Amino acid sequence: MLTPELSIGFKLASNFICITLITTRYLILRRRRSQKSSSQTLCHISAFMACILDNTGATIPGVWLAAKEVTRARMNPVAAEQERFGNSHDLKLIFVEHIGYYLTMACIKAAYMLFYTGLYFRADCRRKIPLYIAWGIYAASYISGLFLLFFWCHPLSDNWHPTNPYCSSVFSLPIFTTLALLNIITDLAILLPLFTLLSSLRLQPLEKASLAVIMGIGSISIVASMVRLVVVGKRLKEKPQMDWDTARVCFLLCIAEILFAVVAFVGPSFRGVFIGWRKERSRRESKQEVIQEEFCDKRRFRVFEGCGSLSDEKGLRVGTPKSSGGETEDTEFSARI
Repeated sequence: MLTPELSIGFKLASNFICITLITTRYLILRRRRSQKSSSQTLCHISAFMACILDNTGATIPGVWLAAKEVTRARMNPVAAEQERFGNSHDLKLIFVEHIGYYLTMACIKAAYMLFYTGLYFRADCRRKIPLYIAWGIYAASYISGLFLLFFWCHPLSDNWHPTNPYCSSVFSLPIFTTLALLNIITDLAILLPLFTLLSSLRLQPLEKASLAVIMGIGSISIVASMVRLVVVGKRLKEKPQMDWDTARVCFLLCIAEILFAVVAFVGPSFRGVFIGWRKERSRRESKQEVIQEEFCDKRRFRVFEGCGSLSDEKGLRVGTPKSSGGETEDTEFSARI
């Protein structure tokens, strides 16, 4: 069973990993000193905005609610387990947390799209229609999603002061299902320009394998979205309002979506570091081999010089040239007494 303490631990660990990975990616690309472009700069901004929104908009309300659940569970464990979000303060925190999660995913996927846009123009790929389609699906999905979240319940305060069974918009089954489907469609649309780009490039088998691993990690985020749609949607269908147990399951699946999406986004940068490390290692090994060969050549030359001096010392003259003419004298041996 997922306890609130584990929920807090998973969320804080996920935030730390995401911030570390995105910061490391920025430092890696900055160290390469590659040609900067507007898409690359916007990609960095979008990734850091995702970290800020995740920490402020999603983590703080989520951890605060989990801490309140721990306090209530200590006072009355049986009642706290089946308690729903009845007061307006909890409902408001849930609404803010969901908006923070939604905007975080929007920024992460915008970073993906900006990254692919930069690759398209650097690779001079002519098939840009899939890129434009993905951008259109992304924009339509998140604009319509935010419109539903903010205007499904009117006035907005009905999200934390519900006066009808269809509010709050976070707990409404039609809105939850629509947003989850839009999220999955956007994830699949983002893969469209990636496949088009890979089909137009000539890659080595090792590069294809590494990209397949990165795409596999990113697909875990899509699987988490599907699981959240099925599990949480089934619970909302059975109960019109969300209880603490359902909230913890939704909270954990949202953490998995964000974490694996960030890992897959940062993966190509670490792949470049690994390839650069291999090239540097092979360069050092080849340089060491050249140094060893030069050392051996010098050692042979010194041995040859030593033999010559020994010959002179014993009075041995081998092939001494004449003072005139191009021929050499016959080998002459003379011994000093």
